[in-house]
Amino acid sequence: MAENKLTSRERVRIALNHQEPDRVPMDITYTSIPYIRVRQTLGLPPQEVKPDVWDTVKPALDVVEGLGCDFVWTGLRGGSKAQKFSFDLNEYTTEWGVGFHKIRRHDGGYQFEMRDYPIAEPTMDALDAFAWPDAMDPARYEGVEDQVRELYETTDWAVCSRLGGNIWEVGNYLTGQEEWMMYVALNPDFCYELMRRVAEYQKTLYREGLKRIGKYLSVIRLGGEDFGTQNGLLISPKMFRNLVKPILKDVYQSIKEQLADIGNHDCKLMLHSCGGIEPLIDDFIEIGVDILDPVQTRAKGMNAYDLKQNYGDRISFHGGLDTQGIIPFGSVEEVVEETKIKLECFAPGGGYILCPTHNLQADVPGANIMALAETGHQYGQYPIPQSFDKEFLSSRKW
Repeated sequence: MAENKLTSRERVRIALNHQEPDRVPMDITYTSIPYIRVRQTLGLPPQEVKPDVWDTVKPALDVVEGLGCDFVWTGLRGGSKAQKFSFDLNEYTTEWGVGFHKIRRHDGGYQFEMRDYPIAEPTMDALDAFAWPDAMDPARYEGVEDQVRELYETTDWAVCSRLGGNIWEVGNYLTGQEEWMMYVALNPDFCYELMRRVAEYQKTLYREGLKRIGKYLSVIRLGGEDFGTQNGLLISPKMFRNLVKPILKDVYQSIKEQLADIGNHDCKLMLHSCGGIEPLIDDFIEIGVDILDPVQTRAKGMNAYDLKQNYGDRISFHGGLDTQGIIPFGSVEEVVEETKIKLECFAPGGGYILCPTHNLQADVPGANIMALAETGHQYGQYPIPQSFDKEFLSSRKW
């Protein structure tokens, strides 16, 4: 990998303030099989892998260093009443009462899918009767401050943490996605009240987490709020603005205020929202989102070049590398070209973290992971080389 001129923390800070550092910062997130594969490709010793219910794995520091990435990930712990999760289980129930069942994927791996939903009817009585998790459970915060402080003081990586979690998507989890979408249209008062109560829970997690580790953070990863599909939005912009946006704005602004109170003015808020969510980007910016993830460029309206031209001076991008086609199924040469194209689209002027559009899945070869990392180092040096014309970049479909 190329010699670094700045520390990762400095590089990320400069880039997310829409300036050009020495090179584009890089981040890679994984599910278990590609994570094991990349350890083998790097020649690192075996590691016991403990994925979460989504099969997500936080990379160990030797993988972060081996690929020359710039982020380390951390977060709060589970509550004391939460069932301990293991991939050896066939069924798992979260502390929210959501039941997951293990299924086998076509690629030979496994994942857990939601099947059991604890709220069966859209009524206020159902919300009152629901057993809400305890945000003040001491188990969530035990040892977190010491762990993150040590990480901050003994390394130069940018620390990214998830403190609170989802708000809109909790409606899917508690009622089932099909039912939730019907309730949003037919019972909006119920949906608003459910999200409001979830938001109060999440605000407590943010408040207590920031008290302990806020001063160490470069990025706060907000909850995953998927508002898009491959072909566009799940709900109309009007419905988002009337029903969801005020709740998210209240939460995000409270985080910004607390960060200002503790003197961390460089920490940025990153929102995960999959799909064709371009019509909502101005709204995200208005409510305090600094970074958009995962930038699913194959989805409707999500052309990389156009996103940068239209929004790149007001929001940063984390993602964009095509995990639906090129990264899992392309040749090494195609991965190199994909990485170069996304660098040319997103990186000029700063405001870009080179990253795949989602956690790498089981179908991604180790050689392709190495290719995107090596290309990021070679071609991500500022000023960014220009190999493609604007017409090509603007017309490209991913």
